Amino acid sequence: MTDFALFNDSFSITKTSTYHLAIQFSTTSYSYCVIDTVRRICVAVKHSNFKDSKYESLEKNLKFTLQNDAFLNKNYKSIDFVYISKKSTLVPKDVFEKVYIKNYFELNHNIEEFEELHYNEINETNSYNIFSIPSYITTLLVNHFPEVKFYHQSTILITNTFMNPAKKNNIIRINFNKYFFDIVVVINDKLILYNNYKYINENDFLFHVLNTVDKLKLSQSKILVSLSGDIDLNSKYHMLIQKYILNIKFSLIKNTSDIQYGFDEVPQHYLTNLITL
Repeated sequence: MTDFALFNDSFSITKTSTYHLAIQFSTTSYSYCVIDTVRRICVAVKHSNFKDSKYESLEKNLKFTLQNDAFLNKNYKSIDFVYISKKSTLVPKDVFEKVYIKNYFELNHNIEEFEELHYNEINETNSYNIFSIPSYITTLLVNHFPEVKFYHQSTILITNTFMNPAKKNNIIRINFNKYFFDIVVVINDKLILYNNYKYINENDFLFHVLNTVDKLKLSQSKILVSLSGDIDLNSKYHMLIQKYILNIKFSLIKNTSDIQYGFDEVPQHYLTNLITL
């Protein structure tokens, strides 16, 4: 995804205290959107790639971003922060106890030094989503935005899938990140699968998607595959999967939210998850 920064004609720097700010941060880039909470309009969107995208540079990149992006130095009505990573674990509410979140998480992932655990409630699946964030990131953000709330990208993706009208049938939501993609499968209004996979090329991607379809015994002619994130209309990934899946669409904000988008220069599927947060 190339860099962009767009502002609606109605955006007012003097009204940020009535706006909502949603930020998305990863090792490779950051994005944000600004929502006018009164008129339910997205008034600003931005995406910027980091020159240094190593994991070890996360803290440096975040510090630089918070210090130098003028629009991240305003007062907002509310602020959400989405941390992009492969590390999260869903736990049913029936067995969830906060004191055991480390035990749950370590069933699937290692906790690295200086990482801390957070969790989001997902009512649609009657579960909690546990995820890790480096503690220096949360410290920087809380100091900068005291009221910030933390989310994992899979929380939003799962929730949005259940808000899609196609949920009552068979829907696969795929959200592309730089080096991995998240996949959610909902059948007859029930979560069947959430996972994420690394990929290097379009063949890796195709294998994981078709393997999911095969293992779950889904009909390639009856499922809807909804794409979002860092993928272009003319990308090899989109062209290749069209050969095997009949019904493929790029996600639209109107399917999961009443927020108006209005930036024709940037495809809305790039930021669907962030804007609908």
